[in-house]
Amino acid sequence: MRELGGAEQVKSWEYEWYYIDQKGTQDTIKTAFSASGGTSAVNTVYDLYVNNIHIWNVDDVAMFVDIVGASSKPLIVHVVDKVPSAFKLVVVPLNGTGTNGYDMPVIAQSKKLVRIGNAKSEKDAQTTPYAAYPQKDSNYCQIHMAQVEESIYAALHDKEVQWNINDHKMQALYDLRRSMESTSLWGTKKFQYDPIGQDNKYFSAGITQYISKGLEYASTGITNAVFAGWGKDIFTGNSGSEKRILFTGGNLMKTLLSTPTIVKQIEAKSTEVIWGITFKKIDTGFGELLVKYHPLFDYSGWEDKGLVLDVNYIDKVVFNPMKSTDLELIKTGVKNAKAQVIQETFCLATRYPDLHAIISKTS
Repeated sequence: MRELGGAEQVKSWEYEWYYIDQKGTQDTIKTAFSASGGTSAVNTVYDLYVNNIHIWNVDDVAMFVDIVGASSKPLIVHVVDKVPSAFKLVVVPLNGTGTNGYDMPVIAQSKKLVRIGNAKSEKDAQTTPYAAYPQKDSNYCQIHMAQVEESIYAALHDKEVQWNINDHKMQALYDLRRSMESTSLWGTKKFQYDPIGQDNKYFSAGITQYISKGLEYASTGITNAVFAGWGKDIFTGNSGSEKRILFTGGNLMKTLLSTPTIVKQIEAKSTEVIWGITFKKIDTGFGELLVKYHPLFDYSGWEDKGLVLDVNYIDKVVFNPMKSTDLELIKTGVKNAKAQVIQETFCLATRYPDLHAIISKTS
């Protein structure tokens, strides 16, 4: 995670950024609609209750994905009014049912409808302005630190295996990087007072704390259709990259390697190296996934999970770059030992949450 995106130097504990979500095009019915019928009145309006009222404006045109209107074509309605507080759209059907096409069929809860345009009258000179307001988010930079020591006598002692402070440093650095990785994935943002140490500490939020998009697969396995659905959900409806990273836990990787469409591509041995890591390239039909098993997932309860990242929209923010400092323990009379402290203060900025996703197994 430390290698993702560009590293930006900051001069504050808290790093703030702005992002804008695109206006949605799809919605679902919140409350089932009973068939109207019987009136055949030209000017009859109907109330539809939806889940994402904010994406609609008066004069919009909506098409139902799998509700049939006249001539066995998808039902299309025109929005003539809306009541945001009630999640209500007031509509007239353009190709409704009934003798004259003015009635509405039954529409079950959760049925999907899509914005396909708007229609204005000849006297209209204005429309509802498109407002995309930037949303602010932030993260705290966290101090990560490791210390290594070697006593003077340990350094002088004749050893069967040469082992000195540099070897200690390498081991400490490995563990430090592991803890940084865990924080960058799963940490929580908090400014916390330590009542024992009697001081304040900053904690970084991991990128999974910012991601709201979730994808699922059954315990019975991943079918070609499910994997194709992932590709659609990951790459469509947003302005992200055509190539994204997928880190997996051990169980999820095992399941992926049993999915026919993935097996065929892996057998082709198409790979790509990024940050010195070899990823397997999988074409979803909607975009390309670079897949890699992440060992740390198995140690953190994420054996069955995966993490999709658009790395072009994740930035590393550095408050204090990684450095190693020698401690003067001998001169100050603290300890008769050589010592070094390794530390770095940073966090990650996760931009445009909809570009990333967390994959989970259903129970």
